[in-house]
Amino acid sequence: MKKLVFVTVMIILAAACGPRQPAEQEAEQSPGPVLQTGNLLGHHVFTFEPAPGVTTDQLIDFGKNKYFFEAEKHFPGLKGYVLKGRTGECVDCISHLVFFESTGIRDKYWKADGSYTEVGEAASEKMQPVMEEMSQLTEFTYYYTDWEIIGDTGAPGPVLQSGNVLGIHVASYELAPGVTEDEWINFFKEKWHPEFEMHFEGARVFLLRGLRGEYMDQMGTLFYFESVEVRDKYWKEDGSYTELGQAAFDKMQPISEKANELAEWSSSYTDWMIL
Repeated sequence: MKKLVFVTVMIILAAACGPRQPAEQEAEQSPGPVLQTGNLLGHHVFTFEPAPGVTTDQLIDFGKNKYFFEAEKHFPGLKGYVLKGRTGECVDCISHLVFFESTGIRDKYWKADGSYTEVGEAASEKMQPVMEEMSQLTEFTYYYTDWEIIGDTGAPGPVLQSGNVLGIHVASYELAPGVTEDEWINFFKEKWHPEFEMHFEGARVFLLRGLRGEYMDQMGTLFYFESVEVRDKYWKEDGSYTELGQAAFDKMQPISEKANELAEWSSSYTDWMIL
């Protein structure tokens, strides 16, 4: 059975850091990247055990203001985000999203087996001080998926920034007899996603394909909302629809019925907020 993954992302972070330096403040204020077809999103999911006295807030602060500051400096073309699960399966989980404009930029640093290239190894060596500090603050394990955006609805892409909500939905599906995977994928790219954006105003949808890691060769969808307020117009905290969301969903019935004719499918999800 294939999996259609409506993706998400994470890293594990470490302890408190001191006052921000001007360069860090400038980096935080710079415009974020624009989501569009061809981007590569690295999704790392961590389980971690903080050292005694280290809080989750300290780990988040370390990741945002120190770890990713160093990573973006030594891996040009990388942009990192810390996320926190807000609703769904992984509430309060900490995650990290690594953005590359293209797979080519990612490939400058990592080989297909996940090991470093020569350029990546040199950058990694420069990261050793911050990695050693993190190892003193927490023990962690992780798994990852690199997702390439392979389809959007053609509207101008949104800018990734703090406060955005990224919905990651994971679905299992079984195609109906005679239906190919390409037909299933094209249906979502060309029919279901545009319909969703039309009725759920303020939402964006992106189709993804897993290139490496846990969900390699699987399909996924990323739901983007500019803010918690936009997301919460349509869904309650328990995942059920608001009155406005139910009205939008009702308008989706014809296209949803067509999806059900093409495959049997179900899904799970987490909505992640960029911190």
